[in-house]
Amino acid sequence: MMELASLVRDILRQQHVEQLAQHREQDHEAEAEWQIARWRHRSGVVIQHRYELELPQQDAASCPECWIEWQVIDSAGLVVQPMRKQFYNLCQQSFWLAMQADGEDES
Repeated sequence: MMELASLVRDILRQQHVEQLAQHREQDHEAEAEWQIARWRHRSGVVIQHRYELELPQQDAASCPECWIEWQVIDSAGLVVQPMRKQFYNLCQQSFWLAMQADGEDES
């Protein structure tokens, strides 16, 4: 079984992955920015990353609210858990990744 957190970490570190597509858009009237990207891991698993950020944000000391989604688009015949994960800020995502890494260290 593969952990989604492990795949996400590889994407964030740019290790063992190939970017398949990326689309970025900014709506100045709505004051929002969107990004969608697809990645293929060396295992063959394809992951989609969606990110939405409202502009302008609070001060840099806070963890700005945003919408983040990681989703397995093609599992390449492998079991990936979970298949989808959502976050409402980068701090929440970072905490989840850290907690998952701690669990991997105990195994």
